[in-house]
Amino acid sequence: MDVSILELGKNLYGIYSKNLSISKFEKLVDDIDHNIASECLFPQLLSESGKRTEDFRTPEKNRILNQLMKSAEQLKIMICENVGLQMSNWILPEIAESKKYVSIGTKIEVDSRKGMLTLSEPKLSYSEFNEIMNSLLAINPDISFLFSNLKVDIINIFSPIETALKKAFLNRMRLIMFC
Repeated sequence: MDVSILELGKNLYGIYSKNLSISKFEKLVDDIDHNIASECLFPQLLSESGKRTEDFRTPEKNRILNQLMKSAEQLKIMICENVGLQMSNWILPEIAESKKYVSIGTKIEVDSRKGMLTLSEPKLSYSEFNEIMNSLLAINPDISFLFSNLKVDIINIFSPIETALKKAFLNRMRLIMFC
């Protein structure tokens, strides 16, 4: 995810734009995929394979989660595309909070020390995706990314926006006054 702060204006030569800052924030995208893999696909994989989380040590669990990441990304893209196609006037369609699901339609097999783990239909419901996204939309009022010199590893969707504002030497109040 990239966020750019642009200055738009008009001069003698016409309309211009000037890039004031860019904030690249790929960790957020990885966190969405990781949350889908760990909160949705991993439990599905264990359930279908008759295993429990306790059956796997952290290194092996992490290896399994890494193998689920591509499927998690595919499911995320499918849900976003479906919701985007049904959106009207910036209002989310009812399906965005429904129990309906999307599936990649491809079986996942993961070799583990407990044997082959199989997930015949990796799927993600719109409501599960909504919950994952809501966790990334949470704002912690005790932490100010704009005025703090501390490096805080709190990931939410507003982090790249705050970083871009800070790089452009803008704050929210100044931005509101311009609008």
